[in-house]
Amino acid sequence: MKLVLFILKSSWQKLLLGAIGSAIAGLCYAYAVRLLNTLIGSSSESSSLFIEMALMILVSTALSLLTGYYLTKLFEEKISDLRVDLSKKILKVDFETVEKNAHKIIPVLHYDVNNIGSFAKTIPDVLVAIFKIAAIWTYMFILSWQLTLSIVAVFLSVFLFAYVLLPTFHRIEKDIQRERNTLYRHLVGLVNGIKELTLNRKHQKSYVEETILPTSSLHARFISFINSLNILVTKSAELIVIIGIGIIILIQKSSTTFSTDIFLDFLTLVLFILPSLIIITSFARSLKKVDASLEQVFSLGLEFDSYVHLRGNTKLAYKTNSTTPLIGLNQVNYEYGNADSDAFKVGPFDLVIYENEVLFLNGGNGSGKTTLAKLLTGLYTPKSGHLRYQDQVIDKDNIFEYRNLFAATFTDSHVFQDLRYLSLTTNKEDLKRMSTLLGIDDKIKTEDLFISDVDLSFGQRGRLNLLRVLLEDKPIYLFDEWAANQDPYFRSKFYNEILPGLKNRGKTVIVISHDDSYYHLADRIITLSSGNITDTIA
Repeated sequence: MKLVLFILKSSWQKLLLGAIGSAIAGLCYAYAVRLLNTLIGSSSESSSLFIEMALMILVSTALSLLTGYYLTKLFEEKISDLRVDLSKKILKVDFETVEKNAHKIIPVLHYDVNNIGSFAKTIPDVLVAIFKIAAIWTYMFILSWQLTLSIVAVFLSVFLFAYVLLPTFHRIEKDIQRERNTLYRHLVGLVNGIKELTLNRKHQKSYVEETILPTSSLHARFISFINSLNILVTKSAELIVIIGIGIIILIQKSSTTFSTDIFLDFLTLVLFILPSLIIITSFARSLKKVDASLEQVFSLGLEFDSYVHLRGNTKLAYKTNSTTPLIGLNQVNYEYGNADSDAFKVGPFDLVIYENEVLFLNGGNGSGKTTLAKLLTGLYTPKSGHLRYQDQVIDKDNIFEYRNLFAATFTDSHVFQDLRYLSLTTNKEDLKRMSTLLGIDDKIKTEDLFISDVDLSFGQRGRLNLLRVLLEDKPIYLFDEWAANQDPYFRSKFYNEILPGLKNRGKTVIVISHDDSYYHLADRIITLSSGNITDTIA
C-alpha cells in the first residue's frame, strides 16, 4: 500500500513498534475469548477465570488505546510533513506554474491531504483487527483444522470479491477528484465574479445551469455510484458469510466428525471475528480512495519538482553610489499560453530604472502594465532577453535574492492577518504612526501585529496591504493601481505624502497609475500600448 510505503520510508522503526503493540493487544483479546469459551463450558467455580478474562480484556483495551494514539500521532505528523513539504514546493516553483495550477492546489492541500489523514487514523484499528483474527484463527485451528479451513475459505471469498472491485473503486475515485477540482474552480468563479453575476440575470442562469450544474451533477453521480459499490460489497460480504456458514452447518449435520459443542464453539468464535472482518473489509475498500489521493498529492509535488528552476540563493552585490541603472530590461519578451500565433505576447522591453527614481507606468487595459511589473519584480521569467540588477544578470541562482528587494501591492493582493514576520523590524511607534495615517489603526493589534478584521471594503483592504509593504522597508516598491479603489482623501495622501516620503528615504518606486493629475510627481512616465513601450516622458 502506498500510504504504508510512504510512512516506512522514514519511520519503519516506529511503525514496527506500533505493530508489536497491536499484536499484543490482539493476542490478549484472543486469549480472553478462549477464557470465555472455557468459562462457558466450566461447571465448577469460575471466578478466577472471569477475573483473568477481565484482566486480559482490560490489557487489550489499554494497549489498543496506547498503540492507537501512538500510531495516529505518527501518521498525523507524516501527513503534516507532507502538507508542509508541498507548501514549500509551491513557494519554490516559478510563479507562472502556481498560476496555472491554482485551481487544484487548494483541493489537494485540503481535501486529499485530509483524506489521507482520515484514512491513516483507521490503521491502528486495522492492525489490532488483523492480529485478533490471526490469534482466534490459531485457537480455532487447534480445536479443529477442518472447520477452521472452511471458515477461512468463507472469509477469503469475501476478500476476493472486494479485491476484484478495487480497480473500479480506483477509477471512480479518480473521476471524483477530477470533477471535484473542476467544481472547485467553478465555485471560486462564482464567489470572485459575484458582482458581474449579480448584475446580469442571464449570466447568472447560464453560470449555474451550464457551468456549475453539469459538473456538480457528474460529481454527485460518481459519488452515488461509489456509495452503491460500497453497499454492494457490504451486503455481498454478509451474503457470502451467511451462505458459507449455512453450507458448513448442512455438512456438519450430515457428518458425525464434529460434535455439536465444538461447532457451537466455532460459531461463537466466528461472531467475535465478524467485527474485525468488517473493519478490514472497509479498510480494503478505502485503499483505492487514499491511493488516488496520494497520486494527486505526489503528482502535484512531482509536477512542481519538474518546474523548480530556482535552486540557488546567491547574494546580489550592491554597489553604492553607482551610476549604472538599478534595474535593466534588455530585449525582454514574455508570452502567455502556447508559443504560437494565438499566444498573447509582450515586448521586447528595453527599459532601465535608476536608484531613488519614481517611475510611473500608464496605458490602457491589456497594454501589458501588470505583465511588465511582474517581469520587473522577477515573478515572471522572460522567454527571451535579460533582466539585470546593477549589471548583474538575474538567473535561477540569484532570483530569490532579487525578488526579496521588492515590496509590492497588486490589484488582487491578499490581505494577510498575521504580520508577526515584521516583529523584528517594526517598532510600535512606526506601526501606530503609519496605521493612523492610513485610517486603519483600529484594525491592527500593535501588541502581536495581527489584523483583527479583513472582511472590509476594497479601500480598507488596500490600505492594510499598503501598511504591510511600508513596514517591510524594502529598497524597491511597486504599486499596481493602488489608488484606484481609494477615496480622494487617501488617494491624495498616497501621492502627496507616502510617495515623496519613500523617495526621501532613498527608495526606488514604480507606480502603475491612471491618475494623470499626479504625474508631476514622477521622475519619468512610461506609456505602454499593445504590450510595448510607446512613449517615455522625463
